[in-house]
Amino acid sequence: MYKIGLIIVICIIWSIWPHFGFRKDLQIIFCDVGQGDATLVQLGTFQLLVDGGPPNDKVIECLGRYVPFVDRTIELVVATHQDSDHIGGLNSVFANYHVRELVWNGEEKQTADFLTFSQAVQREQDSGMRVSIVAHAGEINIGSNLVATYLFPRVARFSNATQVSHKCETHLQDITGTNSMTDISSNDGSIVLFVRYKQVTILLMGDQETTGELTLSCLGLLEPMTIVKVGHHGSKSSSSMEFVSRTQPEYAVISVGKNNRFGHPSPEVVSRYDLFRSVLLRTDLMGSIELLSDGDRVWREKSLFDI
Repeated sequence: MYKIGLIIVICIIWSIWPHFGFRKDLQIIFCDVGQGDATLVQLGTFQLLVDGGPPNDKVIECLGRYVPFVDRTIELVVATHQDSDHIGGLNSVFANYHVRELVWNGEEKQTADFLTFSQAVQREQDSGMRVSIVAHAGEINIGSNLVATYLFPRVARFSNATQVSHKCETHLQDITGTNSMTDISSNDGSIVLFVRYKQVTILLMGDQETTGELTLSCLGLLEPMTIVKVGHHGSKSSSSMEFVSRTQPEYAVISVGKNNRFGHPSPEVVSRYDLFRSVLLRTDLMGSIELLSDGDRVWREKSLFDI
């Protein structure tokens, strides 16, 4: 009887230890924050948090579950754009963790949630947090094997326009022209994160819609991906057939609220990823989703925390 009890205790410790210690594998966690986005990329003691979900404490619950409790520093936070369901929870992150650097797109929004976010950023900046406005194709090296590249389609320009189609040249002139900026959805102002870990590629699309997707395609920046965080919560305004056919992700993750009023994800979007045999993972059905990678393969590890 004693041996059986000991075995049970060992199994429990073995199961929950990865959530309390530092792992050697890359962790990509898509936090269940309801109708919103918050993605944690973690390797050893380094954390990259992309967005913070809506103004509630769900992102803090997620970080508390996956970030080792001895680690109270988040090295990099990226706020992809100014919608409440992406920046609302970052105020709680600033209050509970030391954030070394914030990257955002520099575009303002006349909402109470953005004002609260802006005031929190100013306080943290006064306390030493670095704040950077993203430039297209900016890059950060996190060790020798993990590289994150900021893609900002709204300001992207061709380096050699003679090598592209007339369609792409016209499109890029439109999206970067000052006269047409007001006609472009604020969602297409989202920062896109392209993360490469050895052979594994991850594309975090923010709320990018078809205009931004076409820009990335025209720039030759879309390729088959291991993981795609589906743009705009699976809305029909995103995940065009061209985008899905170019990326053909092994895993397509949709961060979305249960029974949300927008009807996300769109059945058309789901069918497109099904067409390319992507493994579709949804936070409204599965809760927070953790994917692990050793740089060659990706897997989902089940534990006592799984719903």
